[in-house]
Amino acid sequence: MEYLARSLIVAESLNLLKGIKVAKNSIFINHLLFADDCMLFFNADKTSIAQVKTCLKQFSELSGQLINFSKSSAFIKGDLLYEDKLSIQNELGVKELCTSDKYLGLPILLGKSKNNSFRSIQDSYEHRFQGCVQRLLIRQQGQHWLPRNIISKLDSIQRKFWWGHKSNKGLNLIAWSSLCHSKADGSLAFRNLERFNLALITKHAWRLCKEMDKAWVKIMKDRYSPYSDFLHLQDSPTNSSWIWKGLEIGLYYVRKFYRWDVRCGTRILVWYDKWVEGLEHPPTPNASFKEPAIIVYVSDLMLQNPRRWIAQLVMDLFPPEIACSILNMHLVQVGNDKMIWEPRRN
Repeated sequence: MEYLARSLIVAESLNLLKGIKVAKNSIFINHLLFADDCMLFFNADKTSIAQVKTCLKQFSELSGQLINFSKSSAFIKGDLLYEDKLSIQNELGVKELCTSDKYLGLPILLGKSKNNSFRSIQDSYEHRFQGCVQRLLIRQQGQHWLPRNIISKLDSIQRKFWWGHKSNKGLNLIAWSSLCHSKADGSLAFRNLERFNLALITKHAWRLCKEMDKAWVKIMKDRYSPYSDFLHLQDSPTNSSWIWKGLEIGLYYVRKFYRWDVRCGTRILVWYDKWVEGLEHPPTPNASFKEPAIIVYVSDLMLQNPRRWIAQLVMDLFPPEIACSILNMHLVQVGNDKMIWEPRRN
């Protein structure tokens, strides 16, 4: 698969193949790989189609692995006549991708009705509840924010399985919420599926804020937050995808519970980030300080070699309680700023 990936990259660098961009200033992308599966993205012109077929043919000849075109499909976007789309499919030798098609149990295309798109999760949950169902949920709930009525139906399936009911009618000896606490608290540790879904989505949002060098993060940033980082994104982008709507929910909790561990201070905005220990919001300046706007990054409050606070500037810039908290913060001499999850008692 490495040869195929390199072939596609070289073809694009020679203008023989043109990938797609999710935004004007985004990077081009022409393929995604997972195990022995490959998803290609390119303009459906004659040159690109011919080059894709050439890359696939060379890959098959060198690796000895034949591509099963009967199991391959294409989604053609654009205002094209049906005859033109059919011609492209015939040229590639694949069938049309349907909205009901899935990959690893997940819908490839999300339609307007999210309940219909995620109904397969409910079916899998009901028919394969024992054994692998928890692994199935981790994979599917971690990728999408599930509609609330789908969550309710999954909870209903859990309750019926546990209490042995064939319907929602019957005697429940204890409230279901009481069974969802940890075993250490004397409960049975059944998952609260709504919170479980939220936790997995928030985990992706956390990665979105920390893994800035990853390709998928760069693509999401170019599409949804080109002029600021995700922590400081104010307005929700219009015409956003369902995946992004879920990530926005996760970002809400990341903004609520994150804090910067101050090292060099070059990544931390003084007035917009949470970085003062014991303070649950960004600090505010003294009303008497004339020009707080000239202080942008936390590094502007430090001296280097060795790292130390500019005590007089801190005392002039912040109210006394905040200034004392800052001056009591220990500065390590090496390393970069690190975003951490703020420890809470609850």
